[in-house]
Amino acid sequence: MFGMTDGDARPVFSTGFPGLDSAVNHFARQNLITIASEDSGLASLMAVNIFGHAIFEQGADGAYFHSVQRQGALEQRLKRRWGGAGRPRGRHLSAPIKSFEDFEYVVETRCEDFPVIVVDSVQDFEFPEPEYGDFDDWEDRPTRMDQIAETSRRLKRVAMEFETTVIVTVPVKTDGGEAEGVETFDYLLRDSDIVFQVGLPTKTRVNVYLRKNRWGEDHFAVPMVLEEESARLRDTTESVTRGGQAPKY
Repeated sequence: MFGMTDGDARPVFSTGFPGLDSAVNHFARQNLITIASEDSGLASLMAVNIFGHAIFEQGADGAYFHSVQRQGALEQRLKRRWGGAGRPRGRHLSAPIKSFEDFEYVVETRCEDFPVIVVDSVQDFEFPEPEYGDFDDWEDRPTRMDQIAETSRRLKRVAMEFETTVIVTVPVKTDGGEAEGVETFDYLLRDSDIVFQVGLPTKTRVNVYLRKNRWGEDHFAVPMVLEEESARLRDTTESVTRGGQAPKY
């Protein structure tokens, strides 16, 4: 739960999913977490479940960043999932953003000491078009993929410098339907400490694959149940921890 510490007194908090807690020994600050899925709605749903569990059930403060087009979606899902839980125990901020600069400004001015920050989705960031003449060779100007790669590195730096957990979602098509999503996922896979990939549902069953885990085992799946009416992913795993130790840095 929120408030646990590792040997260096870094607060850690539960993901809200016992099977995931067992795998990654809870979330800790200074980590970059990626949640990917071919269905962007499932990646967002998992992020909302983690975020809601933190602010409602653990009393953690959190910020949830999203595009202008997704305004109101977080509140709707939190109401469906925790509608009977009253007010969150922790402070929470829901902020529409357009650029990474907007994101950094809000983090610096309004999210001091927030243990969890969500960006849904990283591909919604807008990047300024380079001005002609800014580069000796116009062909060497940064591409959108260059900008996304730099954003991935900067997200990790935000997690480190602000001692927070940054969770980002990314839609990814394995059939090549969204080439940008695949490349973005590759960059985040490299820079992230933990990477989850939410599989497509079979009726109400969903597998969450642990693609990368800097703190332990990876490349296995945690089965979950999708409850669409209540906007919930339910993990029926019984074990909450494995060894009871938080990640070491």
